[in-house]
Amino acid sequence: MQMHALWEEIWPNTDGLGIEERVEAFFLGSCPEHRAEAGSERFHVLEGENRLMGVAWTYVRKIHFAALQREEPVLALAGVCSSPCDRGRGFGRQIVLDAFSRLCDETPWCLFQTGVPEFYKRLGAFTAENEFVNRYAEDPQVNPWWEKSVMAYGFSRKWPEGRVDLCGVGY
Repeated sequence: MQMHALWEEIWPNTDGLGIEERVEAFFLGSCPEHRAEAGSERFHVLEGENRLMGVAWTYVRKIHFAALQREEPVLALAGVCSSPCDRGRGFGRQIVLDAFSRLCDETPWCLFQTGVPEFYKRLGAFTAENEFVNRYAEDPQVNPWWEKSVMAYGFSRKWPEGRVDLCGVGY
């Protein structure tokens, strides 16, 4: 509940659902909608002073790289935020670095969208200049991201160029 309350504070919801209904819908419906690999979801939280100070959500999903002619796993990063009263204390950085620590040889990249690209660039992320599509959308050619900046972070291989099919909705 605290996690969803913080997300609601940062990104006010307009769906008309109460917080209990949104929590239930999130936990019952998030994996199929986002095509997460079973058991891959993690919540990175920072608690202190008897409250939630920051959160991020990660999960592994496969996306298709046209240049590689195959699907590859990426770490999806979503819902990154810190409490407005805790901004400037480095908590967002701690949470994101904890999320990035999940990268490994089998999942060498993290892919995400953001409205604050400079924050992520300071952590070593870069802009993913690819064309993004979602083959499962009503119009597969429409960009599935809603933020202006799409970014990637990785350390073990070069990020592929060209078209990327998210094989699901943006996150």
